[in-house]
Amino acid sequence: PCKAEWRSFMHTGVWHEQVDGGIFCHQFAYADQLHPLAVGHLKGTVETELVDDSLKSQFHSLLGGVAWTVLTRAEIAIYVQALQRRASAARVVDCRRINTVLRFLKRHKNGIFYPCISGPVRLVGFTDSAFKAMENEGSGLALRGLAILLCPDIVGKMVFTAGEPVTVNLLEWLVRRLRRVVRSTFAAELNALIDSIETLILLQLALHQVYCGTLESADELLQRLETGGLYPPIDLLVDAQSVSDAVAAPDVCTPQEASLKLHLITIRDRLARGLLRSLSWTDTRDMVADALTKGGIDRTMLIQA
Repeated sequence: PCKAEWRSFMHTGVWHEQVDGGIFCHQFAYADQLHPLAVGHLKGTVETELVDDSLKSQFHSLLGGVAWTVLTRAEIAIYVQALQRRASAARVVDCRRINTVLRFLKRHKNGIFYPCISGPVRLVGFTDSAFKAMENEGSGLALRGLAILLCPDIVGKMVFTAGEPVTVNLLEWLVRRLRRVVRSTFAAELNALIDSIETLILLQLALHQVYCGTLESADELLQRLETGGLYPPIDLLVDAQSVSDAVAAPDVCTPQEASLKLHLITIRDRLARGLLRSLSWTDTRDMVADALTKGGIDRTMLIQA
């Protein structure tokens, strides 16, 4: 027997509600059933001390539950990523921090609203990176964040105007460690940009079949991909002006790290062939993905996206 539910239903812990003007997805009920760790007995314990196996197991269980809420709570993704890095050696402070994240989930009832967008659309990717040099080492810790919006594609209007309301869908967001070793902020931002392009193209392939049908063969899709013929078009924004200037320079100069020159040439080639329609610089104050790589900034813009 099959069960059909319309307009309002739960699927994989996510509640879907069809409301006026769009779809609202949230995990209020799922978050409410998560319980904080009992850490009262740890009062006075050194915060960096490792917890016992029993509490470590509970930490893993709660961390998995909190991580599942990232499906609809982009604003906590950076905190979950930080906690996951301590999963193999949970400390007292990590147990207290995950309780703090859980309290935030329960107190702030946020979700994702997908409004209806009519007419042509485009994919707008906001890519950001955070780099912190390690003491007495030549490398550092680097994260990349990507927020992908589905936006109206208005002729002659490539950028957002301050104060002007725009109907958008926050389709995808992610926080990842960079796959390559980096030694500067420029390298971190450029590598994050390269990885973000790959993610955007994969999503573009899926949306192309949603909007244009599935009758094209793999060879035809590959031909469209290589010539920039997929729909919707991709516009990418980065807040690192040094990266934007390096890509836009008439001649590709050799960066301080010579190996990065190939990355710059690759991005320019994808712009020339139309795989990317545009690459623009945006002010850090307008960088939606900033809240995906830094925990100490205001998260209102990401929540409202």
